[in-house]
Parts: sequence; C-alpha cells; structure tokens
Amino acid sequence: MTPQNLNVYWFLIPLTTAISLVYSASRNETWPRIWRQAVRLALTILMIMAVATLVLLLLNVVMEWPASSKPRG
Repeated sequence: MTPQNLNVYWFLIPLTTAISLVYSASRNETWPRIWRQAVRLALTILMIMAVATLVLLLLNVVMEWPASSKPRG
C-alpha cells in the first residue's frame, strides 16, 4: 500500500484515542476514571469532527447546486 492510497481518516481513531488517554491521565489519578473520561472525550471529539464534516459536505453541495442547475446553451 502506497501513501497515496492510504486514507487519512483512518488515522483519526488512534490519534483521538491517544489524545484522550493522555489528557484524561493528566487530569485523573485512578484507572477507572481515566478510562471513563478517555472514552467520553474520544466520543465527543469524534462526534464534533463528524458534525463538522457533515456541515462542510452540505456547504459544498449547496455551493455547487446552483452552478449545476443552470441550463446549458
């Protein structure tokens, strides 16, 4: 597999997991709390990125829609 074929979005899950674990470990001292906070933070980050992606996709469709509906002549 070449780097050109590798989808950059596959890096989001391990990167989000690492960031969440490090941030949670810096705020909490017990493992159950660290895991609970890390899962919650990772889900929050992934949901925000998903919503941002959907908003950008919708904006892309809306901005292209008038241009594609013009009659050709």
